Amino acid sequence: MLILNETPSEICTAIGGRLRDLRIQRKLRQQDVADRSGIPLSTYRMMERRGAGSLENFVKVADLLNAGHAFQILFRPEDEPPSLDEVLRRQKRPSRVRHAAA
Repeated sequence: MLILNETPSEICTAIGGRLRDLRIQRKLRQQDVADRSGIPLSTYRMMERRGAGSLENFVKVADLLNAGHAFQILFRPEDEPPSLDEVLRRQKRPSRVRHAAA
């Protein structure tokens, strides 16, 4: 079970704020993001303001803002190792075998 420190509404609002921050960092206007993502400006504004929108629209915007990797991380199967380093860490090292004295 997922334990959240914030309400779902607060999390959505925070995600919308993060979209806004990413857009501003990339020096884009709301209209630019909406046009390039293929979504209405009013929809994009609602996404930024309240974090409200379809998952498809969030994926489109995240991809445009070069943040699509966040969805890949979020929805990666649990049994899939995240990196080569993790694979190497998960490998079992051979244990030492003690031989009895002859």
